[in-house]
Amino acid sequence: MLSLMRVKKARRGGGTCSFRRGVCGTLDCANCFSRSFAAFEDASKVACWMTERNNGLHPSQVCLGTDTRCWFKCDGVCSGHTFQTQLKNITGRDRTWCPYCAVPTQRLCDDPDCGHCLGRSFAGFEDSGKVECWSKERNGGLTPRDVSMGCNKEIWFCCKQCGHDFQSNLNSITGLCRTWCTYCAGKALCSDSNCQHCFQRSFAAFEDVGKVECWVKEGNNGLTPRDVAMACNTKFWFCCDQCNHDFQQCPCDVTKVKGTWCPYCGGKALCDNPGCQYCFQRSFAAFKDNGKVECWSTEQNGGLTPRNVTMASNKKIWFQCSQCAHPFETSLKCVTRTNASWCPYCAVPTQRLCDDPDCGHCLGRSFAGFDDALKVACWSAERNGSITPRQVAMRSGSGFWFVCDGGCNHAFWATLVNITGPARQWCPYCAVPSHILCQNSDCQHCFHRSFASFEDARKVACWSMESNKLTPRQVFIRSDAKYTFVCDGPCNGHSFDASLYNIAGEGRKWCPYCSRNRVCGKESCEWCGAACTMCVLDCDPRRGVHNTKDGPMCAAHFIRSPHCTLQQRAKISLEIHFIASMEVMCSDRPGGSTWAQPTSWDCAVLPGLSYKPDLIWAFDTHGNVLQMASSRKIDLGIVTRVIILEVLEVGIRQHSRARTVSDERRESEIRMTLLSVPVDFVYVVVAAYNHKGAHAEDRFFARGCATDPVPGKEYEYHIVPERQSAWRTRVSMVVESLDRAYTAATGTTIWIGH
Repeated sequence: MLSLMRVKKARRGGGTCSFRRGVCGTLDCANCFSRSFAAFEDASKVACWMTERNNGLHPSQVCLGTDTRCWFKCDGVCSGHTFQTQLKNITGRDRTWCPYCAVPTQRLCDDPDCGHCLGRSFAGFEDSGKVECWSKERNGGLTPRDVSMGCNKEIWFCCKQCGHDFQSNLNSITGLCRTWCTYCAGKALCSDSNCQHCFQRSFAAFEDVGKVECWVKEGNNGLTPRDVAMACNTKFWFCCDQCNHDFQQCPCDVTKVKGTWCPYCGGKALCDNPGCQYCFQRSFAAFKDNGKVECWSTEQNGGLTPRNVTMASNKKIWFQCSQCAHPFETSLKCVTRTNASWCPYCAVPTQRLCDDPDCGHCLGRSFAGFDDALKVACWSAERNGSITPRQVAMRSGSGFWFVCDGGCNHAFWATLVNITGPARQWCPYCAVPSHILCQNSDCQHCFHRSFASFEDARKVACWSMESNKLTPRQVFIRSDAKYTFVCDGPCNGHSFDASLYNIAGEGRKWCPYCSRNRVCGKESCEWCGAACTMCVLDCDPRRGVHNTKDGPMCAAHFIRSPHCTLQQRAKISLEIHFIASMEVMCSDRPGGSTWAQPTSWDCAVLPGLSYKPDLIWAFDTHGNVLQMASSRKIDLGIVTRVIILEVLEVGIRQHSRARTVSDERRESEIRMTLLSVPVDFVYVVVAAYNHKGAHAEDRFFARGCATDPVPGKEYEYHIVPERQSAWRTRVSMVVESLDRAYTAATGTTIWIGH
């Protein structure tokens, strides 16, 4: 009575609602409304509430997580199906909603015109052929429309292929790993002896009739090969026709491509019959090395004998070595294979040492038995911990700590095989040359092996601390590594990289700027400006200008600069030498300087093209070579003919294949660009004397200056003495070809070389 009065009072809006377990149903009651289904966070599901079918009950009158089953009208894809569910299923942790929309489908309606449920039933399965195989009689009148597509219910079908009736759940048919008829898959066989379909899938139809005849009917509970599928993975008894042993094997393992058969013939099993010679010959007892068989330790092997184990078994067995008397464990496969192994105590190098201090065999094979007792005495017990020389093999690849007895007293790490092996290496601090320097500033031993002790203190003082990040004390005096120095000589403080071996070794090389073998390229540098002797017209470098971060450089200047790569230096240097040779050859004839002064050198002077021909001569209407800054393009209005010379370091075919654009295509594009101006091409092959890929008649030059005593001129070339005459002939052929192209101007291509 008191509770009813509280409800009426709460509905009138007066007083405070004291409901704790239920809800009062009042919309403006803060206590109850927040716990009712009307306050559920998913308002769309609250809107699906069916008040009429719920006997006039409002969502505010029902608790949020109640067990009460209520009616809803789905607002999803199922086109307004009504369904009943508990509110806790909707509002709980594992929230569910419409059973018609659920995946997998949980319910189907009875409306035959409902496309949604039809599509989710087995009747809507994409493979209509399987739907037609539905056996309505055996399924108790159930139709495909009555069952959802992913149902786990076992259903009867009649296969169109083999005509057999079989059971399968729909999920297996419609899911990801789709299966179908068990008879077609070879997983089941019918009992009809006349059924050829099942016979062909039984073990009786296996192509190897000899194995089928080995079937043991008595041991297989009366089953015959016709009763067992070929793909069956159950083990059955067979009697081998080779060794007459009975064994078990799965038909699927027998019938596969690389099938397995008798384990006795395969050396995987041995019978217990002591008189069976077949198994004896496959056991370890028949191993050809009887000495190893006699080393078998029956006690440690738990009574197992050599006759009980196959010769190639992976099983680990205990032996007692006849040489050193040590017991050891190893697999029989390791003992009987071609590259067999045996006792680890006798192995070379030693693989194991025993703990017996009185064992002379292991003592002699340990580092304690090394013939150089002084090195054994250098063992660092402090750094190596509890390990002693007696506990490690003499030729071990492991590293240990030693204290040098050679006068340097350094502690060092070394592997025993390097100390005791043929190399007989020792202290890296005492080695010649040294392998390592310590960081102790007071160590005179390492100081005298560092660059800081170099006799020429002036060169040590040129060390660049900023660039090297190391001190002269931290690097070897004759290291091959390159370091940066700042020259204090006449070149006015140029920085350069050099290996310490070149500085402190026999050659004693120093600053390449002082010897004018290199230039920095800076316009303000008077020293490097004097090193460039190539042509300069009105202070504008031409014939081979190269734009660098230090400004434009001519070819001779560029190959001496740090901006030039090895490949560029080799190519440009060869062209310089070739032009010089042509100039010498033509010096005694009128107009002989024509071919020594090209219009452009490795520059993109052709209008509209980025190609950079090696050497190009452009002639005006008076037959004179255009002398121009190579940063400009050729003016087609004043050019009457063009000759291009390509100097190749490899054969003609290899050269064309190596280019991104073939020589033929380049020629075609250049001639099309120059329109009415005739363009002649001359290709000449002048390869290195030791170039293996070049033709013997095309090999001429060697790198390095042959006559100049100044060292380090790797950028220069010289012709080997035995090829001097051939070189003059080759240059003469080029000059004649250029003269002929100049006279005729017919736009031809001339090849000189192979």
